[in-house]
Amino acid sequence: MKELSPLEREAFLRDCLQDLLNGKTSEGKILTRLRKKILGMNQNDYAALVGLSRRTLSDIENDSGDQSLSVVTAAFKPFGLRLG
Repeated sequence: MKELSPLEREAFLRDCLQDLLNGKTSEGKILTRLRKKILGMNQNDYAALVGLSRRTLSDIENDSGDQSLSVVTAAFKPFGLRLG
């Protein structure tokens, strides 16, 4: 996987957020895209990074389960994003 430059990362993040705002995708799908494209991490490693179980991360990415706002915010924290 090619590492993105800071400008490419910013553009990718902006595109993801625009898709979310336009209703083209969900928060979970955005998290999956960010995890894979920006960090290049699998679910196990990313879950350990953010202090969540792999199952909880999977539920968030699949838009299932009933996670609290603090749990979802923890999942997005490495990208400097907060949900609210």
